[in-house]
Amino acid sequence: MKILLVDDSKSARYALRLQLQRHGVEVETADCAEAALEALKGELPDAIFMDHMMPGMNGFEALDALRADPRTAAIPVVMCSSHEEADFVATAERKGVVGILPKSVAPERIPDILARLEQVLAPAPSPEPVSAPQAPAAAPVAPEPAPAPASVPHLEQPSAPALSEERITALIDARLRADFA
Repeated sequence: MKILLVDDSKSARYALRLQLQRHGVEVETADCAEAALEALKGELPDAIFMDHMMPGMNGFEALDALRADPRTAAIPVVMCSSHEEADFVATAERKGVVGILPKSVAPERIPDILARLEQVLAPAPSPEPVSAPQAPAAAPVAPEPAPAPASVPHLEQPSAPALSEERITALIDARLRADFA
């Protein structure tokens, strides 16, 4: 997997590049959104890790520019940020980021983010070949439903609305920061 890492902080770029390379990822870097957009005129990466807060064009503005260009519109983007507030997460999700990598816990989250990217980048299964219609056969007999295994207990569905994975992660991170502060 080839990733373009965009961050204005030289130390953050260096640290995250090393962490990604430890997972077998090929990493190119850019020190600002404008440099990243220029680099994307050449060979395209499989994904982009984009810092949110940068001088000049910020990460969300760069994401809008990526989505406006048909050549780069489908590249998955992971937003790297120290912001983990609910409104930031909601904006990132609305803009279609694949994930948010909190800078405070990047080493622990990289395997999950890379796994999510692998799923997004996996080729779609090819459709089944369509065969020519055949003469109707005898009316099909519906199979009887298989009985549920006795060893699997029935689980009640929760009545509360489901939370997104990013929201759950943000809540856990906030709790951990509060506990260790």
